[in-house]
Amino acid sequence: MLRMFNIIYKDNKKLLFTSVIQHVARAIRPMLNIMFISFIVEYFVSGRATIDLFYYWLAVYAIIYLLSNMLNAYIEDTYSVINYQMLYNLSDKLARVPYSVVEDGTVNELRTKIRMNMNTTGATISSMYKSLFEVSEKTLSALLSIVFVAYQLNNIRSKTSYYIFITIIFVTVLMLIGVNIYIGKKNVIKKDSILSKIVKINYVFNYESSVIRNHKSGKEIRLYDKADRILKRDKASIDSAKDLVLKWVSADFNRQVVSIAIIYSLIYMSYYFVGSIAIGGIIAYPVAIRTIGFVSNMFDSFHVATKSVSDYVNAYDNVKLYYNYMDAEEEILSGEDTKYGGSYIELDKLRFKYDSSKEEVLKGLSYSFERGKRYAIVGENGSGKSTLIKILCGLYKPTGGDYKFFGRVPTYGVDFYKNFVTLFQDYLLLSFSLDDNVIVGARRDEERLKYCYDSSGLSDIIARFDDKGDTYIGKNYMKDGVDLSGGERHELADARLLYRNADVVILDEPTADLDPIAEAESYKKLSNVIGGRTSFYISHRLPSCKFCDEIIVLKDGIIHESGTHNELVDKNGYYAKMWKTQSEAFGL
Repeated sequence: MLRMFNIIYKDNKKLLFTSVIQHVARAIRPMLNIMFISFIVEYFVSGRATIDLFYYWLAVYAIIYLLSNMLNAYIEDTYSVINYQMLYNLSDKLARVPYSVVEDGTVNELRTKIRMNMNTTGATISSMYKSLFEVSEKTLSALLSIVFVAYQLNNIRSKTSYYIFITIIFVTVLMLIGVNIYIGKKNVIKKDSILSKIVKINYVFNYESSVIRNHKSGKEIRLYDKADRILKRDKASIDSAKDLVLKWVSADFNRQVVSIAIIYSLIYMSYYFVGSIAIGGIIAYPVAIRTIGFVSNMFDSFHVATKSVSDYVNAYDNVKLYYNYMDAEEEILSGEDTKYGGSYIELDKLRFKYDSSKEEVLKGLSYSFERGKRYAIVGENGSGKSTLIKILCGLYKPTGGDYKFFGRVPTYGVDFYKNFVTLFQDYLLLSFSLDDNVIVGARRDEERLKYCYDSSGLSDIIARFDDKGDTYIGKNYMKDGVDLSGGERHELADARLLYRNADVVILDEPTADLDPIAEAESYKKLSNVIGGRTSFYISHRLPSCKFCDEIIVLKDGIIHESGTHNELVDKNGYYAKMWKTQSEAFGL
């Protein structure tokens, strides 16, 4: 709870002060309303009240009412800002945790559950804060009502009636609180179970909806008549979610029915008791009106307070998940010199195993990669090529053995990534401008930007666009954005790779969708413009990597062979066998 106040106070220092004023004013407001109505009755029945007193009560009530409502507008706007900040933090955190954590999916599932809680129950930091103040407000209002009731009835002639009434109020209030807390706890457990099921359905529903919305899926959906199948699954997801939502509503409804039944039974009993003693002449009618009003407000306040406690507990559980999520390990910003001065990247008995797997993917790799050379890492699917690359660029940490990056054990994190420029098979282009996609987080350099466009072959294409490098890709941000062809997207990705001046270049099958000859030509073209930087070319197509200085052949998680292309062919081993098979298949 203290952490919640610290977070809110840090960015919204006025909120605490205004919340206290607003909720105190709202706690007092029902008392003023009851007193004002009682005053009117007294004025017309007995004539003892004066018109000046009438204006006084009216002015006080108006001031309190206006104050609480004006502050409410500011407070609700601030709550919205806090909620938006919470949503931003969820995405910001996901971008800062280690890649292996994101790939595992656990942290993303936790993020989805938090967002679902926010959307379905409004369980946020601000709602937790709001519930806490509502509990305080309604408790204060109920206690003030008890004080006023005790004061109003203290002077009645029948002390027995007085003590009986106060005892009934005390016992029934405790019963009301107990019933609400008991049902509330059961509902929290039930709702958590329902929400876990809704989260799973939401994953499926979002995937199915994204397939239908994506225009790239439209061709196959129509040609293979997939629409009905997808929409049937979509409807099944909606129906399942609908059933769960009804159970959710039912859980809330049951609690509300029990609470309301208790409250109105108590209010009816109070009306009957106070009315009886008023008719019997034990108390005056204005006193009876005030007493009934205070009793009604007391029961209602306790009811709302216990509901707010339940809301607070629900919000607290989700905020606790949020804090656990936000406390997850982040990438390190070391602040160290990102340039490494050694001559070799060294692997010494390097091992790696995924948490979800019993078998090691890499089984004791030892090798020295010399600065400035071109290396090819080849092998069949599942041999460990991509895993090794992710270790080299710091996305994974070895589970055994040693890895030294140009003479030093790397400090994993954001600074270490600056030593690499990568182009993966599933490379990402954002729906930003062409220039933004090339520059990404680097400093803008017009000459280098032009060189990269020229080297990648994209200059002539950009010249056709009215906005040149400021032209947006796709129509997510700009209606007049352009759709690039597959080849043009490759060229843009190549330009981005050339722009970043990093020590090591990694190409992990980015041209897998091209034919073998086109892939080989693309690799050679990139090799020429990459220059003397250390580079790694990953492919299961051997002709694409023939030009490299050294070829490392992975098989079953070990380095099976290594050498130049000619050396490996002359060995007539595993590489030579793959080369012969692919040469015949590709007609080389």
